[in-house]
Amino acid sequence: MRQLMEIRKKYRRFIRKIRGSGNRNKVLNFTISILILIASTISVRADETSSKLGLVYTVAKEQTFSIWPEIKGIARAPFEDPEKTVKWGLFVAGMVLVDKPLTQYYQQNIEPQVNYSFPNILNAPITSGADGYLVFGVASHYLGGVVAGN
Repeated sequence: MRQLMEIRKKYRRFIRKIRGSGNRNKVLNFTISILILIASTISVRADETSSKLGLVYTVAKEQTFSIWPEIKGIARAPFEDPEKTVKWGLFVAGMVLVDKPLTQYYQQNIEPQVNYSFPNILNAPITSGADGYLVFGVASHYLGGVVAGN
């Protein structure tokens, strides 16, 4: 139980440190939080006096209650900068309104005039036409990651 409390304190200090550094990338903060949660859950060991079920309950309870500040921050964000919220809201609404007529125009007037034929890379069924470009594109990205050690 003591280990769990120590991990919880370290986790909260780390999150405060990230927030205080001026980093506003919520996706990065959320990803790091999840990774810390997974690492802390895996590294916690129950001592002889507590049961595993009690430990699972405690970890689940602590993590459930620690997410509420994040949810509150997401809910408050539009009110903290209303000008930016209105600008992005209008932009998204404009994209939604323009999407259907623009797509119909493209499909009826432009797409019939374009020839979408792809040359075959190899004469195998999985690598012919557009499928070949997808297969070799994914394979090249994977190979690049392996070569780069990433």
